[in-house]
Amino acid sequence: MKNDYTYRILGTLNGLAIGDAFGTPAVHYSPREIPEMYGEKITNFITPIRRSGKGKSKWEKYEVTDDTIQTLILANSLIKFNGFSREGFGNELLKIEERYCKPGTGCGRFRVKANPNNIAEGGEGNGSSMRIAPIGICCSVHEVDKLVRLAVDSSTLTHNTMGALGGSVAIASAVSAAIEGYTINEIIEFSLNTLRKFETRYSSKCSCSILKEIKFAIDIGPEKYVEHLILNKYKTDEGEWGFIALESVACVFSLLSLNLSFKESAIKSVNLGGDSDSTTSMLCAILGAINFEDIPHDWLRNVGQKNNLDFKELAINLNNLRVHGLKDDN
Repeated sequence: MKNDYTYRILGTLNGLAIGDAFGTPAVHYSPREIPEMYGEKITNFITPIRRSGKGKSKWEKYEVTDDTIQTLILANSLIKFNGFSREGFGNELLKIEERYCKPGTGCGRFRVKANPNNIAEGGEGNGSSMRIAPIGICCSVHEVDKLVRLAVDSSTLTHNTMGALGGSVAIASAVSAAIEGYTINEIIEFSLNTLRKFETRYSSKCSCSILKEIKFAIDIGPEKYVEHLILNKYKTDEGEWGFIALESVACVFSLLSLNLSFKESAIKSVNLGGDSDSTTSMLCAILGAINFEDIPHDWLRNVGQKNNLDFKELAINLNNLRVHGLKDDN
């Protein structure tokens, strides 16, 4: 079992949930503010402290957030409809609890419209990228056109900008390649090649290039990339700032390119701050597929117990969709 798709899918789902929960304490903090608030850099699970210092954090230690919950909604909708149904997924997403679909976000605006066939207007955030892993799980590396189409179709319910859609395509591609057994270098190469096809097809949407952003982040490294964002874009490392999809996904690939262990990668990711739950969950979904056994056992146990997670049956069902070919509306 350790070498088959089901095992790697288990690694993806568990890695994503663990990265989500691990990244939560640093959300909206800058790299400088993290040790100021917690006394040192984050190296293990800790109880989140609300950035504003007012009241208890929304999330508890080891608790997963909207990243995991929305991913599971997409995964279960693929199984329920025996493939991808945009309207079906839309209806399932409309049932989500408000704490997992914040007002003012792409998901929050989708809930207000209450239209399962919604076509979002704008949306630069990473809400579609953070939940996209099931599309990568169920589309093989030999189905690039389908992967791109479904990544876009599932994303436009809540997000509809080149950066957000490209982020979804990039993460879905990386997950698909990781489950296929590709090396890290091969995963990055496959994802960039898929992005080239995406940007060629959708280039009329805007001139921004997530492909260019990812290459830049890989070239200078994740810490220098975030420093670049702070100095040249945000102009400050104070306030509840975070990453848009373009930046989160660039961080993921920059971190991935370092070829570190699961734990080392997660620690580097969370200490970048910003949208650290989303960045770390996307990164750890890929790393979990690459090597499930590299996930620290206590992290796996504690997050699983806290959230009552058992992905075995889900992984088997998603594997069946991948092996037999994911059906869709087209």
